[in-house]
Amino acid sequence: MSKLAGKVIVVTGASKGIGAGIAEALAAQSAAVVVNYASSKAGADAVVTEYHRE
Repeated sequence: MSKLAGKVIVVTGASKGIGAGIAEALAAQSAAVVVNYASSKAGADAVVTEYHRE
């Protein structure tokens, strides 16, 4: 069981680049990730869609 299971983590700037990579890595470790974005809703939606696909 992952140390992050059951944890909620907010990642700012998670719609692209490093933020998206961090969000995906945390989700892969069983964390519930809040994807926050400033300007790219489409990018944030893509990160969430990828997370739910796995």
